Amino acid sequence: QAALEGRDFGVRLSRWPSMPPHRFTVRLFHPRKPIALSDVLPLAENLGLRVLSEAPFQLQAAEKGRDSVALQVLRVETQDKSPVDLAAVGPRFVDTLEHLWAGTLENDGLNKLVLGAGLAWREVALVRAYAKYLRQAGIPFSQDYMERALVAYPPIARGMVDLFVARFDPVLGDTREARI
Repeated sequence: QAALEGRDFGVRLSRWPSMPPHRFTVRLFHPRKPIALSDVLPLAENLGLRVLSEAPFQLQAAEKGRDSVALQVLRVETQDKSPVDLAAVGPRFVDTLEHLWAGTLENDGLNKLVLGAGLAWREVALVRAYAKYLRQAGIPFSQDYMERALVAYPPIARGMVDLFVARFDPVLGDTREARI
């Protein structure tokens, strides 16, 4: 639907009844031609997924004069085999993937926090800003090291975001005082 409405990219998630909870499908919609798999794989991997298969389709619009839509069905699984509750994290995942495709969000290992810690793309951007600030302040740990540490301990990343939102950001959270 998004591609038919003139948008450059659309995403839909689903799970077949026979799939285990760590597997699901990602349907990508793109005007006219499919997206090169080599462009999709880095995004998927930095979101914590392995792409198991791809099935491309070309959908013709029913109305004359409308462009066709490329549909790619990716069967994916989480890299660590952790279950994914599509109802809970699906909308955040789709929003993050759309921002990644648009180039408004960096594509790095911190994006694994969307599925791992249940963070939204803005919250991942906040954690990324913390990591970059620490690097500029002279912390001896590399960006890669901080990414791996935060992804390995998602409650810490979630706690950092919750503390910031509760304490400093009335736009993202409410204005109650954080308990330190």
